[in-house]
Amino acid sequence: MSSNTGFSDIDGNALDFFRRVTQFQLPCASTTGIPWEKIALDLVYLQPCIAAAASACASMHRAIIDVQDHNQWAFATQQYNKSLSLVGKYIGDLRSKKTDDDLLVVLVACLLLFTYNIFSGEDDKASFHLKTGLRIVHERYCPRDKPLTLDGRHVVIVRPCPKTLLEVLVQIFVRVDSDYTLTDHDNS
Repeated sequence: MSSNTGFSDIDGNALDFFRRVTQFQLPCASTTGIPWEKIALDLVYLQPCIAAAASACASMHRAIIDVQDHNQWAFATQQYNKSLSLVGKYIGDLRSKKTDDDLLVVLVACLLLFTYNIFSGEDDKASFHLKTGLRIVHERYCPRDKPLTLDGRHVVIVRPCPKTLLEVLVQIFVRVDSDYTLTDHDNS
């Protein structure tokens, strides 16, 4: 795997574990007609920040399964930090250019980073990534001229049958936010 893709052996192993095991543990995996984990897999080979985030998730997942493998923890942390750095550049660029491709990368990265933090037991950081993605969804899909709800939020309309990759991700963010709030993880 690593020889044809430009990934090191450790990257290739992590991404293979992501493909075989971790993708099925992602929040809201396969809950839509176009599963978001398949979107993430497609982006792994095109976007370094997605590859790093997927590697981080897979390595943290492996570390949880095999707590004796301390190398997984270190690699997961390294990949998480790498992804944070890369996605930060995308988020900064969203102010000047808001292409669907850029939004797609940022939203998938936010979901993967959220998952990494859930795996690692860092609820505050997980909540941060979820809220970042939701803020981006609100900025994109909530017209400024529409009134806010009583609690100061914009309403996001979710299509029952999403037709585009972005609509799938909007639906996933709304579901994850609802699940996360209902399970009392988001206390703010």
